Amino acid sequence: MIRFALSLIVAMVLVAAVAIDQIRTPDPVPPVLELAFEQEALLLDPPAASAVWFCPFGSVDGVATQHVVRIANHGERTATRAEVTLLTEDGAGPALSVEVAPFTLERVVLDDLGTFDASGVMVELIGGNAAVSHELTTPQGAAEASCTTSAADIWTFAGGSTEAGAALRFVVMNPFPEDAVIDIDLRTPIRSRQPDVFRAAVVPGRSVRVIELDEVIAAEAVVSTTITVTQGDVVVERLQTFDGVDGPSGAALQLGTPGASVERWFPAGRLHRGGDTHIVVANPGDTVAEVDVILHPLDPGETARLGLIPLELDVPPGRVVSRDIRAVLDGLGVALPFDVGIEVRAANGVPFVAERWQRQPVPLPAINDSDAGDGVGTLTETVGGGEGAGVIVVPRPSLLPSQGDGPGVEDVPLDALAAAELRSLQPDATVGLATSAGRGARTTSWILPGLTTAEGESALIAIESSGTAPVEFTVIAGGRIVRTAIVEVSTAGRALADLGASPGTTVSVRIESTDEIAVEAMVVGPTRVDVVSAVAVRDRVMLAVEEPAEVGEDS
Repeated sequence: MIRFALSLIVAMVLVAAVAIDQIRTPDPVPPVLELAFEQEALLLDPPAASAVWFCPFGSVDGVATQHVVRIANHGERTATRAEVTLLTEDGAGPALSVEVAPFTLERVVLDDLGTFDASGVMVELIGGNAAVSHELTTPQGAAEASCTTSAADIWTFAGGSTEAGAALRFVVMNPFPEDAVIDIDLRTPIRSRQPDVFRAAVVPGRSVRVIELDEVIAAEAVVSTTITVTQGDVVVERLQTFDGVDGPSGAALQLGTPGASVERWFPAGRLHRGGDTHIVVANPGDTVAEVDVILHPLDPGETARLGLIPLELDVPPGRVVSRDIRAVLDGLGVALPFDVGIEVRAANGVPFVAERWQRQPVPLPAINDSDAGDGVGTLTETVGGGEGAGVIVVPRPSLLPSQGDGPGVEDVPLDALAAAELRSLQPDATVGLATSAGRGARTTSWILPGLTTAEGESALIAIESSGTAPVEFTVIAGGRIVRTAIVEVSTAGRALADLGASPGTTVSVRIESTDEIAVEAMVVGPTRVDVVSAVAVRDRVMLAVEEPAEVGEDS
């Protein structure tokens, strides 16, 4: 009897241990599902009753001269009430309430709430179907970005520069009542370090903290930054500026990537005369990341005609590698300007973090990167870039008329001559800076919360598609739908469309397809280049099925 009782107890303990183990170690989540829709924001369909958006980098003394938050309500019938609260270095600051009518985009100038050494903004939305973005005016130029609905315990920025004329700053926002504790790790192509000044740094609850990295690590052309939270969750945004004295000029605003992934799409990007384009890949892991960089031009015929075959990069553990795509294209004799989407894919399954950088002006490049010889020498013989790689062609430079025209639907046919026509009618930037962390996954619906154009600038929507289904654009402004436009998709799967927005206006765009797509917007003008990420819209039921509850539960 005693032996039976002991056996029963042992069996019960083993069963309990198995049960506990099952609770503590859920099935692994594929990297795409873990990371794809946390990068910048996530909208649910049908909309949630309320949501909170975070825009960390606001007014910083001597850095930003104006900070504007843009709230776009794509709801058809219900207004959105927005509670806008400043978070400063000393805690929560002034607040205001704004009502946003259906199909309306409201701009809130936050400088009217007061002047602070540093501040970010938190926007709580109640009702409607709204998304939030923001824009900064700096001495080096304007920068705009979508805000985020997610806080996380790790944020990585693949690129950054502290070379002469550059300033690299981050704002860490802690929107929660409890203090957060962070560590900052830096990577360059040849070394890694963790400065003592950023070890166990405290960000008090409901406040922001400014990190001026160029004061700690100077004269680095490429530096990758990872901010790890050891207590709490935060949101981190970067402002990179160049003063234009001896090189590039401009400003770029970008959220970090909360983790690493095995594939990223960069739909928007134009190589300009006198500018460069770099793909920067950081490897936060402990195994070499073998990465393929695949170029997708507008005209699918250019892939074979120009010899645009994949580049192979090996990124050592704890390091960052930068490849000048402009130098590679110059070596192939490609004429500029040249529109090209980029796909970055892990060949050996090791996750990475990547960014695309575009800078103007720079000296005409030569293929003399530290790794350029290896990269060119290891080009594969496969033309294309895998399933879904390719191009959408739009024959007219303007899909959308000025806001004075009434709503309607325009069908845009496929035309192989459109790539050259669109390229010739767009301005060629001479000054500007654009950075993008790309998209970690594709989905069927996106919202671009806001896009502002000035005189002489064009607003472009770039798409990478998994199939051939048409893509529909719905543009809102002034309380109504301005215009819907339908764009055909070729079997190659890439699109670039000029919205034709009136100068001085800000619009918001919803982009939808029955196929999965990745979306970015680009503003191109003589004195500005900027890339703005769209926000993924996910079906609430499907999201609950695909992703475990613990992913993003603290967001």
